[in-house]
Amino acid sequence: MISKSSFVRRFGGLVLAAALPSGVALAGDTAKSHAAKTDTTQTAPATSIEGTVEAVTNKDLTVKDTAGNTMKVEINKQTHYDNSGKSGAVKDLRPGMSVTIQGQKQKDGTLRATAVRYDKNAPVQPS
Repeated sequence: MISKSSFVRRFGGLVLAAALPSGVALAGDTAKSHAAKTDTTQTAPATSIEGTVEAVTNKDLTVKDTAGNTMKVEINKQTHYDNSGKSGAVKDLRPGMSVTIQGQKQKDGTLRATAVRYDKNAPVQPS
């Protein structure tokens, strides 16, 4: 025979859980609680392009990729610049430089750069 307290411990939580609105977690239910608090927005997949810089501003780059397509690349304070394994800066970039850019493609077709790799000392290709 099952005692009343044993029954409540085993099945009382089920009755209570069924009465709660979805998304509300019971104490001790950390997996559900964590999942409810987790941001469910998805980020765009990472994209990488190689090409030549055509124009540089403080907010974006215009890059012609190896297939000849021109693309706008957004840059911001979080963009990391890698000058042949050393820390770099947007001020190093100039038209004609070869670059490899990693970032997330945006809905409007631009690429938001997370990293720009280049060699400041490499010969610049004529435009």
